[in-house]
Amino acid sequence: MNQRPRRRFAHSLAGQMVMLVAGILLLAMGTNAYLHYRDEVNIVDNIMSARAQSLSEILAAVSIDNLLVYDMVTLNDHVRDVIGQPQVVFVSVVDLEGKAITNILNLDNAYVRQAASQTGSKDLILIAEELKKNDVLLFHKVPVTFNDEVLAYVVVILDSSEYAEASVVKFQIKALST
Repeated sequence: MNQRPRRRFAHSLAGQMVMLVAGILLLAMGTNAYLHYRDEVNIVDNIMSARAQSLSEILAAVSIDNLLVYDMVTLNDHVRDVIGQPQVVFVSVVDLEGKAITNILNLDNAYVRQAASQTGSKDLILIAEELKKNDVLLFHKVPVTFNDEVLAYVVVILDSSEYAEASVVKFQIKALST
């Protein structure tokens, strides 16, 4: 007996309106969750890009004197300081032909290990080229200049996967709570 009133309600105009409104609300909440996720991803991309740019520019600025006097020990120290920063997976100072003056990889990073195995090489520049193909890694290159002359280039690659994964989890939670 309890089934009949439910069926009547589901087939009635009021029941159909309730279902329509519920569907529209569900669609609106899902769209809201997606737009929030997209905005968060854009914010993270902007923050990581700014971080990559600032690290590159700082390293370029402190490298000028080292490059002018060929002080590779201090230059290597500066590169090690940058690779020690969170999310940094590759740092290099390359000459005008693209040959490495100094470079360091973060071998603890899964993407670096994967790129190294895919290239089958120990050449860090080849590994960096492979890393550039990955969407979650941000590549930034700035010139090291002195008196308007380019001495070298600083290359920094950051891993933003930690933030991307956190954004996906937040989106899933928000989408499932609708």
